[in-house]
Amino acid sequence: ALNEDIDDEVKAVLKDWLDNKEVGEGSRERADKVIKVLEEDNSEICKIILSDKEFLVKRSQWIFGGDGWAYDIGYGGLDHVLASNENINVLVFDTEV
Repeated sequence: ALNEDIDDEVKAVLKDWLDNKEVGEGSRERADKVIKVLEEDNSEICKIILSDKEFLVKRSQWIFGGDGWAYDIGYGGLDHVLASNENINVLVFDTEV
């Protein structure tokens, strides 16, 4: 898209989004800015990007579970998820009675 014949402002906003797409903080604001400039541009590439605008905000991935599966060390459990270095949030409930 950056090589297409589109406005320089659109290119700058898209470049900023690409440079920061993995940063959660400010993701909503960057996505809103991208959507705003794309809606003001009538080029075909902008229309294509807008058709997937719901994917512009960085998603938060969560795993919820009880302490029973959290203790599943050595069986492909929580330790493998945490060791993967993926950006994921884990909430473990204390369900032991």
